[in-house]
Formats: sequence, C-alpha cells, structure tokens
Amino acid sequence: MSKTAFVFPGQGSRKVGMGADPLEAAPEVLERYLRHADEASGSRSAGSA
Repeated sequence: MSKTAFVFPGQGSRKVGMGADPLEAAPEVLERYLRHADEASGSRSAGSA
C-alpha cells in the first residue's frame, strides 16, 4: 500500500528581526520581492510602486 504525505514548512522568521541586516544592506531586494508578489497576487497593477 502506497501513502502520500504533503509537508508544508512554516512561513516566517525564526526570530524577531531576522533578515533586517541584509534588508538594510540591499533595500532594492525588498522592492523587487514586493513587486513580484504584487504581480502574482494581482493586488496592484504592474509598474505602480
């Protein structure tokens, strides 16, 4: 008998402030991430920031 399991790892940080240093060093990464997330979710029109 074969069984299938789906595993969904948790989303989010492991400690408060995790990722703050890289974000301060490269804020354009956050803008790129948010732009892609907005496009994928359709929450804002592409190109509007």
